[in-house]
Amino acid sequence: MTYAYYHNVLKQSAPEKAPTYRKEEKWVCSVCGYVYDGDDFENEPDDYVCPVCGAKKDMFKLQ
Repeated sequence: MTYAYYHNVLKQSAPEKAPTYRKEEKWVCSVCGYVYDGDDFENEPDDYVCPVCGAKKDMFKLQ
């Protein structure tokens, strides 16, 4: 089994103490429920808008 299969198909991540561990943060649009699909939401520009409904960046909540 490859890591890509493990991560993409089985939806598993590295254990918390592993060197490859990444804390999984989900930024979700509070208007339409769109889940941000990127690496670092906080570094998006202030004029970032939801690609689905156009809500402003401050309408996204960390889950």
